[in-house]
Amino acid sequence: MRKNVYPHQTFMQHPRFFALVPGPMSLYSWLGDIMTSAYNTHAGSWMLSSSASLLEGEVIRWMCDQAGYPNTAGGLFLSGGSLSNLTALAAARNAKLSEQEYAIGTAYVSDQTHSSVAKGLRILGFRSDQIRKVPSDTNFRMDVSALEKN
Repeated sequence: MRKNVYPHQTFMQHPRFFALVPGPMSLYSWLGDIMTSAYNTHAGSWMLSSSASLLEGEVIRWMCDQAGYPNTAGGLFLSGGSLSNLTALAAARNAKLSEQEYAIGTAYVSDQTHSSVAKGLRILGFRSDQIRKVPSDTNFRMDVSALEKN
């Protein structure tokens, strides 16, 4: 390991490392990972794992309370930012468009938008011409005048 593996690992502490940022390891995340593997819980739905679903609901409710959100607020845990963006895009599309309108919907994104958003839109069936990139200003906000021109 010392000779063949460790010398060739990614050195995330190097000042020229600009790749993806992994989450930090902590004792609690390590214990949680052990428990997840040991229980082998498939938390795909309430029917498959009611205890995991109930626990998720309680933790989400607690987090909403901590943030001062109303009792109507909710959420779910996902594996990361890309899946979270995809889920949010699907929820937004479904809230605003009927299935018959999917082909005419348009998504406006800034030039600062994470690449997973465009990928998520493509997965949801948006064509390239339905995804419009809007320039941002010097404070990285979407330029409203440029948006009006789109």
